[in-house]
Amino acid sequence: MRIFARHPDAETLTQYAAHTLNGDERIATAGHLERCTRCRETVKVLRQLTALGAESVEPQSQDDILARVLDARAAGARALLPTAEPSR
Repeated sequence: MRIFARHPDAETLTQYAAHTLNGDERIATAGHLERCTRCRETVKVLRQLTALGAESVEPQSQDDILARVLDARAAGARALLPTAEPSR
C-alpha cells in the first residue's frame, strides 16, 4: 500500500473522483482522504463538476437529420452549418 508523503497529485484525485483509480493506488488515496479534509473537498468538487457537466449536455434529436441535410442541399447549400446556438 502506498502512503502519501504529501497529498495525491491532481491526476490521482481526478481518477479517484471518476472511479477509474484501481488497486493499491485507490486504497492509498482512500486512506489519505480519511485524514485530509482538503483533498476530500477537492474530490467532492470534482464529482459535482462532473455531474453538472453531465446534466448540461442535451442530445439533439437526430430523427430528422437526413431530411434537414437533403433540404439544405436542395436549397443550394454546399456547407452544412449548425442550426442551434452553442451551449455554455
